Amino acid sequence: MSQSKVKKYLPNCLLTNARSIISKTDEFGCILQSNNIHYACVTESWLNNDIITDAIDIPGYVTYRRDRQDGRRGGGIVCYVRNNVPCKRITELERPDVESMWLLYRNVY
Repeated sequence: MSQSKVKKYLPNCLLTNARSIISKTDEFGCILQSNNIHYACVTESWLNNDIITDAIDIPGYVTYRRDRQDGRRGGGIVCYVRNNVPCKRITELERPDVESMWLLYRNVY
């Protein structure tokens, strides 16, 4: 395929600081779907082991989460990736002393 016929694809991404996603999941899901968001990363998710992933799932998206593990309140990351977007979490790159999450995206379009 010639360079001029290659289909260009750029995903729509969203980054936000939620200061607790648990009470905002429905509204956040509407924002993702109405704005055609492929990836959404939420800092300050404030999730912990007592909150099951089913409680924050958004239809049409895969949920990846990394809760703060040191006992302090707040923190945490949750990422939503649209079901049809190729993505894989790379936990080998994550360190216990750094609050981060690594996702591998492969553009196959």
